[in-house]
Amino acid sequence: MKKMSFAAILTAILLLFSCSSGGPGEGVTIAKINDYHLTVDDFKRQLAYEVQVSEDFKVDKAVGKEFLDQIISKELLIQEAKKLDLDQKERFLLSIARYWESALIRSLMEIKTEEISKNIIVSQEEIKAHYQNLVKESVLPPLQDMEPILREELTERKKTEVIEAWVNGLRKSANVEINEELLLKSL
Repeated sequence: MKKMSFAAILTAILLLFSCSSGGPGEGVTIAKINDYHLTVDDFKRQLAYEVQVSEDFKVDKAVGKEFLDQIISKELLIQEAKKLDLDQKERFLLSIARYWESALIRSLMEIKTEEISKNIIVSQEEIKAHYQNLVKESVLPPLQDMEPILREELTERKKTEVIEAWVNGLRKSANVEINEELLLKSL
């Protein structure tokens, strides 16, 4: 049952991220690819996303038509993969699970880093002390030239320390039980 739930969750995630989210009743169809209806809303959403993630992506009529051709090709490939039941294979489901976990953790870390960044303060004394330590090791430009670089370096160091402490706190407050004997047999 656990494997079945896992597969059902992963299939739902796949459907969220796939091109195949539109249906005949979800707006005006801009293109029909076999039984799949690409709505104007879905097309615009995908086009807007592409513009957001790619600074070089400039939209005009030719680019719009080319983008639609890419969506059609992608949908045909998805349909072919589904015919072969590739979306149900364990290897595929595991890769989706890994991607999902990675994306989820990345989002959490971005939120936590942003939250932590608001409370990080680097004093002039810290910058001067860091500069003095670095000057002992090599010749550096004057402190006023190095200050922005040193401030950023110290800020990042503090963020890393706070994040590590937060993660360690999560682990300490969690109920983690390890079967050492089984672990040794598994290695």
